[in-house]
Amino acid sequence: MKGILFRKSPMTDHDPTSISEFHAHIYFEGAMARDHAYALRAALLSDFGGTPGGIREEPGGPHPLPDILVHIPVDRFADAVPYLMLNRAGLSILVHPETGSPVADHTENALWLGAPLAIDVEFLKAFEKRAAQRTA
Repeated sequence: MKGILFRKSPMTDHDPTSISEFHAHIYFEGAMARDHAYALRAALLSDFGGTPGGIREEPGGPHPLPDILVHIPVDRFADAVPYLMLNRAGLSILVHPETGSPVADHTENALWLGAPLAIDVEFLKAFEKRAAQRTA
């Protein structure tokens, strides 16, 4: 297929039932963007069955900007993501599955709404390695 670059075989088959939930990272810079990010969080919690995750007022972990994390139930993905698409007001939002593989979940399995940001993949690799060592 001309113009399409596959990182893996296009026939790679992953089981969607391995997704326990989705994460929405709502990034913001500045007071107005922060207020809107909090408004999106409130809507996800009240209208889409979301549960609160962490709030970073500074960049942290693999995330290059402050962000608000909301956990989205699998059965509400089809409702929550279109809402975010239409109401993000210019904010960048990373939506990814939670499958137990932080690197893949934040990279090749991720969905960006708005401008993609540079996630610190090396941080995720180190996190994933430490997690594997704890369970070994």
